[in-house]
Amino acid sequence: MEIKLQNYNINTISSSKYNNTNNSEISFKDCLNKVAMKDQNETLIEDKKLYDSLNCISNIKFGSKEWDAWKEEHTYNCFPPLNAPAVVRDAWREVKESIPNEDTKSRDAFHYNELVFFCQSHYPDLLGLPANFKLNTIDDYKTLFNLDIAKNQKLAEIYKNNSEGDKYTLFAKLIKDVDNKLDERLFSLK
Repeated sequence: MEIKLQNYNINTISSSKYNNTNNSEISFKDCLNKVAMKDQNETLIEDKKLYDSLNCISNIKFGSKEWDAWKEEHTYNCFPPLNAPAVVRDAWREVKESIPNEDTKSRDAFHYNELVFFCQSHYPDLLGLPANFKLNTIDDYKTLFNLDIAKNQKLAEIYKNNSEGDKYTLFAKLIKDVDNKLDERLFSLK
């Protein structure tokens, strides 16, 4: 099978599908720039929330070169990583924060999922993902979440007659909550 791709100059692509607020045609490049700007703004919002939650970096000013260096150094020390799309970080954080403190079972399950995803993002081939699997786009994260939901639903069915089944059902539910929150965020961007 041979696949041929056409080369396009993004400055010349225009379509009535891409309309600005005045309902007039805009270029594809302008549309991409608008999406990129929105993601930059949302990334700044998520970064500020992260900065405010960290007590260990009080000597670093938000937005400074030191902050950028700290972020670069610690990008992959958490899940989702700090370079994940802003809507993924936002959805993950919102679901995590929505779990009541007294619900230790759900908090522990969510933390467990964070650890599993953290490991999968660093060692995909050792943990059931294709060796070349990368988490770069929103679709990559949705794929990861959907694979995890399906796996946990299968395990819940296998262990349905004991407490292990309940654990896997909870794992699937929590990640489904993140996936649903991500869909909400994506829909609101349109």
